[in-house]
Amino acid sequence: MAKPKRARTVRRAVDSDVRKFREHAVKVYAFEAGGSPAKPIVIGGASQIEADAEGLACPFCRATMRVSAHDAIEEEGRRLRRVSLICRGCHTPWQRFYTLAVLN
Repeated sequence: MAKPKRARTVRRAVDSDVRKFREHAVKVYAFEAGGSPAKPIVIGGASQIEADAEGLACPFCRATMRVSAHDAIEEEGRRLRRVSLICRGCHTPWQRFYTLAVLN
């Protein structure tokens, strides 16, 4: 019969799994539309940005987000809107990027 693992060994394995999950979730978030300046979400008007951002679920805990800042920035010659978000559950900071649709 195998010896049971020590509590510290089990705890370290769980912590490692959680760290790997969070690293993977951050990579997936950055790859999604709006997760990086290279892939902004195209939206019709500036008034829709905060409502869209607050409807997003946290990649870590699936809680809703709260907008802490909404800035207009210029990245690589393009005008973008950067929304800084805070998770209401785990309080992790996130950013979402938007660009306004140009109507002819």
